[in-house]
Amino acid sequence: MPYDCQGYNYCQNNGKCFQDNSTCPTTSICMCEKCYYGNKCQFSTKGFSLSLDVIFGYHIKPFVALFKQLKVVKLYTALTIIMFILGFINGSLSILIFQTKSSVVVGCGIYLLTTSIISLLTISIFTIKYWQLILFQMNVITNRSFLYVNCRDSAPLVNCLFTNVLLKTLLSSDDWLNACVAIERAFTAIQGSNFSKLKSKYIAKCVLPIIFLLTIISYIHDPKSRELFDDEDEPRIWCIVNYSRKLKIFYTFINVFHFLTLFIINFLSALIIIIQVFKTRSKL
Repeated sequence: MPYDCQGYNYCQNNGKCFQDNSTCPTTSICMCEKCYYGNKCQFSTKGFSLSLDVIFGYHIKPFVALFKQLKVVKLYTALTIIMFILGFINGSLSILIFQTKSSVVVGCGIYLLTTSIISLLTISIFTIKYWQLILFQMNVITNRSFLYVNCRDSAPLVNCLFTNVLLKTLLSSDDWLNACVAIERAFTAIQGSNFSKLKSKYIAKCVLPIIFLLTIISYIHDPKSRELFDDEDEPRIWCIVNYSRKLKIFYTFINVFHFLTLFIINFLSALIIIIQVFKTRSKL
């Protein structure tokens, strides 16, 4: 079986083309190189975190009802519903707990209340994004302008809320807020009875907008790199990301920076707390 389909290799990005018959072929398929996918190997995951479209999109059959889809689609749908229910309950209960006056007298309580709200928003937006993908790939929604708004994260605001950028921002903000909780607990362990609750609360109110602003700036480049791609062989429209070389470097740097910085903060905070607890107990 030849790799170039007898000189008519339509596979992109060095994909290998296979035919079912060398004399009178009726079917051709592409075998993609690593980090490429699609029926023509036209999509790439190099330098990017995997999205729902990459992992799950091709499992969804167009013009096929949900209950007739593949088992993996039904399984993911059931898991998504379960995740949403549990996440919604968890987020709602967390908000009820941390919104009390006794919880927000210190910065830690404000951080935890904010993370509770973020977790509720995140699971809700993820669920909506999942169902959007299902409906798009099943061709239930075919309005291109609606798809484009969701793809490019532009106005109106209703569609902007359900985008990759917002999910990235919320997840990253949640990680940084948890790091702030770790830092405050470390300072509490160091200062002991001298810890100022009022100062802690004031710092938290100043830190919150800074975190959200910086995380938004970190991913503000993403919408400009998104575009719609019409799959000619299948009735599908994909929302893909095409970063320039400089943006790929920037994206990699941002991800590494977030990961390493948060890891160091949490590690040092935990280490400080352990040392302070050990010192306190050794004095008893």
